[in-house]
This record gives sequence, C-alpha cells and structure tokens, in this order.
Amino acid sequence: ERMYAVAATLDPDTYFALARAVYGEMALAGITCVGEFHYLHHEPGGRPHRDPNELAWQVLRAAADVGIRVVLLDVLYLRGGHGREALPEQRRFCDADVDAYLRRVDDLRTRGVELGLAPHSVRAVPRPALEAVAAYGHAHGLPLHTHLSEQPRENVECHAEHGASPAQVFADA
Repeated sequence: ERMYAVAATLDPDTYFALARAVYGEMALAGITCVGEFHYLHHEPGGRPHRDPNELAWQVLRAAADVGIRVVLLDVLYLRGGHGREALPEQRRFCDADVDAYLRRVDDLRTRGVELGLAPHSVRAVPRPALEAVAAYGHAHGLPLHTHLSEQPRENVECHAEHGASPAQVFADA
C-alpha cells in the first residue's frame, strides 16, 4: 500500500530524480549495472503518456546521468489475478493488452535499448499473454524475467486457474 501511495505521486520529473538518486547510490557502492524491473508506465488512472515509454526514458536518462548501465526489464501487468481487474492503484502499471505492451517494447528494442521482457507474474498475466511475450522474446533473442511464485496466494490461485504451479505454467508458456 505504501508503494502504491508513492507511485501515485510520481510524474516524469520526480521519477527521474528518484531513479537518479537510487542509481547514484548504487554507483557509489561500486555497482556498475542493474536489471531494472520497470513497471510504472502510465499516468495515474492508467492513461498512457503521450510517449507510452516516457517513464522508461526517464529511467534510462537517470542511469546515463550517473554512469550506470541498465538492462530495462520492461514489465507486463494486465490484471489483479484470475478473474480480477487490476485495482485502481495498479492501473499505472497496466497496459491495455499484450499487443500494447509489445508495441511499447518494440519501440524500445528498435531504438537500441538493452532490455528483457518481464511478465510480472502468472497472477498478473494470463497464459495467452505469457505465450505471446515468450514468442516475441524468442524471436528477438530477449531474456525473460518474472516474479515466480512470489506469494502463497498466487500459488493457490494458479493451481485453481491452471491446475499447475506458476513455475509449470511459465515454463509451458
């Protein structure tokens, strides 16, 4: 809930400042590269920015500003769980559908951004979308990253929806 409250206050300028501060601390500690699990994409309420990748550009600019390399793990988040819409406070994370996500990713990829695909979790991404992301990743040689079995509730709900563990659903997709 605290994360949602903070996320609700961020605009592109404050997002840049926060990312720059975090990356600056990392650089001072000797860290030279980070895999950024990037899932704040849109304005409050879920409306895309004029450039749907505006917040990704702020992360990348912040990293370049302090001299740390970023692999942007661009997150797909579509629902609050099986049969559940995303909560209002989660809408900033959600793309309209997997095609909108892949358009955003393709824009980043074709501009040379070092990235990986990150379907948030089996809870937040239905299996057909997982399959589409995996196919895109395979076609373009991109790594996949996810929060696998991140909560006991996710495991229970995944078994109810798929009859399998999140690991099995992810592997099959």
